[in-house]
Amino acid sequence: MDDRWAVAFALASEGFTPKVSGSSNVQFAGIELSGRFRITPAIEVAASLLAGGSKGDLSTGGVFADFRYRFFPESAWNLYVLAGLGAVSAGSKNGSDAEKRGRGALRLGVGGERRFGHLAVYAELCAIGVGENKDVGAQTTQQLVDYELERYALSGGALVVGGTYYF
Repeated sequence: MDDRWAVAFALASEGFTPKVSGSSNVQFAGIELSGRFRITPAIEVAASLLAGGSKGDLSTGGVFADFRYRFFPESAWNLYVLAGLGAVSAGSKNGSDAEKRGRGALRLGVGGERRFGHLAVYAELCAIGVGENKDVGAQTTQQLVDYELERYALSGGALVVGGTYYF
């Protein structure tokens, strides 16, 4: 417990599927930056910023308040579960303010970490759910991927791999 604070930087691969018939999964590559604090040896809270993009003009971003429970908090090898509440935006980089508006999101996951003194490497696998954006009106033309991402609820997941510095 000497090192209660941490910063983490990670690379992420995310995929979202709009909850509308005929939609397909859209993959994003992104980065995640987190600030963390260990309340007790086993309980950690974090604030995380996410940013990502895919081929073309699609992008995603978000912010989460995370809670982690560590099963072996003082061990070099550590397993944990996480839960996070936040806001996520997904759609066209050129969308309107209403289309880019963040929506409520929940993520649940499991992770593993290997510590080397003040440094650590980690990997997480998360399921993510994002609420619908009722501010985006009905589209009268063909349903496009960016419209579906901006309008409908999303379900998906992420694989996150990164490094942490404890201080």
